[in-house]
Amino acid sequence: MSALPPFPFEEKTDRTVALLDSAEFEPTGIDRHQYLDVAERIVRDAVRWQDEKGLIIGPVYGAEFPTTTARFVAALAVLIGSGRCQELLPGAALSLDVVTEQMTRPRDSDGAPKSPDFFTRDVMLGIRFVGPKVAPERLARWRDNLAVVHPDDFYWGHTREDAGNWVVYAIVGEYLKTQAGIADTNEWIEREIARQLPRFTAGGMYGDPGYPVTYDLTVRQGLSWMLFNGYDGEHRAVLDELLRRGALTMLAALSPTGEAPYGGRSNQFHIAEGMMACICEYEARRYARANPTLAGAFKRQAHLALQATLPWLQNGQQWWYMRNRFAPETRHGCESYTDLSCYALLAANLFGVAYLLADDDIPEGPAPSDAGGFLWEWEPDFHRIFATCQGTHLQLDTRGQEGYDATGLGRFHRRGVPTYLGLSVPFPQEPHFPTSIAPPAHDFALGPGWRDDTGNWVYLADYLADAWELEVL
Repeated sequence: MSALPPFPFEEKTDRTVALLDSAEFEPTGIDRHQYLDVAERIVRDAVRWQDEKGLIIGPVYGAEFPTTTARFVAALAVLIGSGRCQELLPGAALSLDVVTEQMTRPRDSDGAPKSPDFFTRDVMLGIRFVGPKVAPERLARWRDNLAVVHPDDFYWGHTREDAGNWVVYAIVGEYLKTQAGIADTNEWIEREIARQLPRFTAGGMYGDPGYPVTYDLTVRQGLSWMLFNGYDGEHRAVLDELLRRGALTMLAALSPTGEAPYGGRSNQFHIAEGMMACICEYEARRYARANPTLAGAFKRQAHLALQATLPWLQNGQQWWYMRNRFAPETRHGCESYTDLSCYALLAANLFGVAYLLADDDIPEGPAPSDAGGFLWEWEPDFHRIFATCQGTHLQLDTRGQEGYDATGLGRFHRRGVPTYLGLSVPFPQEPHFPTSIAPPAHDFALGPGWRDDTGNWVYLADYLADAWELEVL
């Protein structure tokens, strides 16, 4: 992708942004420190999961879930760097000891970490904020451990065609490691970025296998963090333009409640709102001088994303790491690669990064979700339509993905109304994740049903994949 095709939503974006001039909104009152409040709530519970070696033992999984300890390191490191949780410094350093030692073991060797592609980005946050507070020889050992890691020998994603977002996490980690003078893997970074560029749509969205919304968000937040930290390599210009496009494509699709769109794997976890907050804080900085209207819209949408998580993560004695209140032990709604420990701590470290990206001198302004009315159709591979008008928001899936979604109207939100009183997601008949109650008899979304030639009822929601052609007029 040496030259990008035209941005298909440029004119539509301009028309949508023009609506903001007359839009009214009520400021959230949120500032960047509230990102840390959420992160700290999770981290202080996670400290109780740490064993004597420094590993984080998930209370549901009963062992160290892959990536959990590294994610704990990143979340706690940002808190320590911000001046919070200073008494937890010994625990952060202990976890850095064990994680960086694990990283010296080549891929597939005994004791090598699983999912290692996600480690380096998190460990570099630990080195940045915990490193200056420990003995120099301890910091030197962590850096030396990372220095022996060669990406081709350590990471998994670049060896698999179906692990796109894994590779991007590894790219971001390697850039941060190179930037810190621990190694020079620029050649590997540029090679792997080039391999990932064809996965982006013309609208700037990242096509992980199956085109799940969460894995578009996770890639764009990671690349935003990399560019924020100064990446200026061969592909900077094209990445910057893709991030601009992806953020604008996303902005008009967001619910006035602040929740991320549904669609595909890893849905309904607070990690998605953490990713949106990172992206929107980065984009608010982009437009701070050149386009204050867009800067204010992105700032507000970042705050709305955080606001959407607060009832689940701060209110009451118990917090919830996804948007349901089933006991975590049931694993209701969780794929095999998800766990309370790793996804809660990922949410904590994403909101920590949003704090680092945020500039509180940029004021909130009205967002598209405050304005309406408009209808926005994503590109065909993402097959979703969004409509917003006067505080009401609809999301339709035109080609539901088997095991995750259903075709039809899957979201009906209203500003100021709890999202669980309406509909936030469709329901698959045969979900690709465990449930603690029986799934529906059919794929379920709001839509028509009719009798076929034999007199049996059939439903639009059951029509998945490429069952028809669609035209939006």
